[in-house]
Amino acid sequence: MLIRVEENIRDEFRVGLRYESYSQASILLESTFQNLLQHGSLTRAEIRLGDRMNFKFDHAYFGAFGSQLALLTSIEYLTENIDWFTEDGRVSRFKNEVVRGELSGGNYFSTQNLFSAGVRKDFTFHTNKINKDGIGASERDYHAFFLRIMRDNLNRRSFATSGEKLIIEGFLSDELFLSPLNFFSAKFYYKGLYPVTNYLSLTNSLWVGYTTGSELPWHYWNSPNRFDPFYGHIKFGGTERYKLTSRNVQMASAGFQLEPFYHRFIGVEVHAGRFLNEWNLKINENDIDYGASLTVGAQTILGPIKAIFSHSTLTNFKAELQIGYQF
Repeated sequence: MLIRVEENIRDEFRVGLRYESYSQASILLESTFQNLLQHGSLTRAEIRLGDRMNFKFDHAYFGAFGSQLALLTSIEYLTENIDWFTEDGRVSRFKNEVVRGELSGGNYFSTQNLFSAGVRKDFTFHTNKINKDGIGASERDYHAFFLRIMRDNLNRRSFATSGEKLIIEGFLSDELFLSPLNFFSAKFYYKGLYPVTNYLSLTNSLWVGYTTGSELPWHYWNSPNRFDPFYGHIKFGGTERYKLTSRNVQMASAGFQLEPFYHRFIGVEVHAGRFLNEWNLKINENDIDYGASLTVGAQTILGPIKAIFSHSTLTNFKAELQIGYQF
């Protein structure tokens, strides 16, 4: 038997559209080029336009450390308008802009498991400030070392019915490494779906975030109901985006997803979480927030469509409409 294998060197261009009732419309443009700068490399350019803007350029060289590992260089610009809340409600608003560079090594060729380590350099700018004294996030430049571990074998991007997603991530910025900021951030996230029948799956999740340091840049605060390219959308029913932003988080959820008709779904989830400025394990009923959500959706030619109705101890009722894949 003679087997001849040829590398797939086809370049690709993709366009994505998404609508959310809170953030309105967004568009994603993505191009992928094989062997553009050197043989054995993958180059990707990404542009996201909408309420949150992102311009990113990645270059992965797969011959750097052998056939299993790759060297990844990333340059990125991010901007996001952020509402800042305290227990008294919304107190501030600002625009967070970041110019970021990353250099890392890892098994980026793997489709389900990722292990990577590297260094990040951020140049941060806060503009359009309203009540700047009430803003808790730092706008100082810094660099940090990071470690990431991820396992993702969910059977599809939206309305998954089986599989699990596990993420462990840590960042360290310290004057010992000549960084002007001293902080540490560690996160653990797990989401699992367990099929009971062909039409019913149980689901649960656990999210823990821990930080240290008096000055903490925005991207290391923990904020549910806000999309993150690495974690996806961590939902806490019945609350506005940014409202539960905190240095530390301990959150869990449980629920089920039903598919009564082909590609038509009904999901129910309950959430409980502690959103803490100071980390502790002294669980008190008074510092636990609760939420619940009902999702009715469908997988269509336009992508997933979801109507989400939710309630929490912080908000009486909330209704959302989402069309398209998250990005």
